Amino acid sequence: MNVNTPGKASKPKLKLAWWSAVPLAGITLIFGFASWQTSKSDDVLTRASGVLLMSVIMASPALFLSLLVYAASRRSALAFNITLCLATIGTLAAVPISRLARKTDAPGKVARVESERARIATEVVRTIEDRAARRAAGQALDEEADAERQALLLERAAQLEPAETAVYIRALAGFIREMGAVMGKTSDAAAALRNAGGIDPSTFGERADLAARMEMVAALRRSQSEAEEWLRTETDDLQERLLRAGVYPEEAARSAAELKLGLSGAFEMRRLQVKLCDAMTKYLKFLDDHWDDWDIDELGVIRFETPDFSVVHDQVRGEFDALAQMEADLLRRAAARRPE
Repeated sequence: MNVNTPGKASKPKLKLAWWSAVPLAGITLIFGFASWQTSKSDDVLTRASGVLLMSVIMASPALFLSLLVYAASRRSALAFNITLCLATIGTLAAVPISRLARKTDAPGKVARVESERARIATEVVRTIEDRAARRAAGQALDEEADAERQALLLERAAQLEPAETAVYIRALAGFIREMGAVMGKTSDAAAALRNAGGIDPSTFGERADLAARMEMVAALRRSQSEAEEWLRTETDDLQERLLRAGVYPEEAARSAAELKLGLSGAFEMRRLQVKLCDAMTKYLKFLDDHWDDWDIDELGVIRFETPDFSVVHDQVRGEFDALAQMEADLLRRAAARRPE
């Protein structure tokens, strides 16, 4: 005797509906994996957050489809089969359609990337040329701000490049930031000396002013020496720095050699600046040693009571002027050398 128990007839269909949710849940995993693979971020936490967000977004339509299949299974086996078939076809078709859409948009994407690269390259050239021109004109420089501007441009460029190239560009941006912080100390010390009047004798109202100026020159020399030492140490360690950042060994060796060559001008400038500080110290010490023998006339020209001191003054001052001219020539060459 057959007795129908209420609810039992729907159990196979209900079980089938739950099994239909398994491939739909797979959609969530597939899109989550795709999100991980296509993420441009190097930060694991950021990529994981993107995967979680994509999974949540895709879980909603997956749940809707599961409920649709479940509702169809309650009506009839035929309705269930048709609905499941349509859901499967839609899922399978989504992948090639999305690929075709990306392929169709590929030329436009390439054009946008190339356009952005060109804009960044133009900004880099303009930044470097503007800096060189300001320095050649004797204007004050903010080394740290200039370095930060260049580093930000490089980081923008890194977002457009493949992972292996982006790693190198970001490492270079970090190097420039550090160099800017070190060189910023030299520009601050130079600005303090310049604002006080430099080594112009007419700005020394009393002997204490001259002593204070000598302290400023000493501070500038220390900062220049520290900058030169930093450059020497860091350029020797450039290849290791790039390797630690994840750059391939062959690329790290080649790039480190190129960067060392490019920084040769910075080395030359630092050495020249140290010599200039020594020449300024020698000049100021001469004025201090003969404080009672010189004065400034109405035209602002220094005059010595002892003729021999005047001759020595011109010699000492001439050493400084010659080094200053060398610095000006070096800056003009840097301004005229257009970055490639």
